[in-house]
Amino acid sequence: MIELSTKGRYATRILAYLAAQAPGAVIRRQEIAESQGITLDYIEQILVKLKASGFVRSVRGARGGYLLACDPRTTTVAEVLRAVEGPISLVPCEETHCTRAASCLTRPVWHEAAAAMHRVFESYSIADLLNPHPA
Repeated sequence: MIELSTKGRYATRILAYLAAQAPGAVIRRQEIAESQGITLDYIEQILVKLKASGFVRSVRGARGGYLLACDPRTTTVAEVLRAVEGPISLVPCEETHCTRAASCLTRPVWHEAAAAMHRVFESYSIADLLNPHPA
């Protein structure tokens, strides 16, 4: 089975949650954790990566928390996943050189599937997640 880690899925949900708040709203991590059903420790790990990548900004103090630091209309799901997951690939030979590449009969299938997956992730912005449209 091929699946994204919870970190990538949760990071996308966290950004969508922050994007749904009033512009400039500072949201406490406890609120994010409760709204998303994610533990505080895991939220903190994800927020650290999102902050390092410039997607969120932290505010210190009694009224501190996190706020969206990116434009949800132009920030893609692919960018978020890469920030918290690293390179996303279906098969190892997509990212590294394979000694069988020249003779591998299945390689075109994996590359086409990976390209389709990347197109989908690139086609959705965080803002798109707030306004789902029928398939």
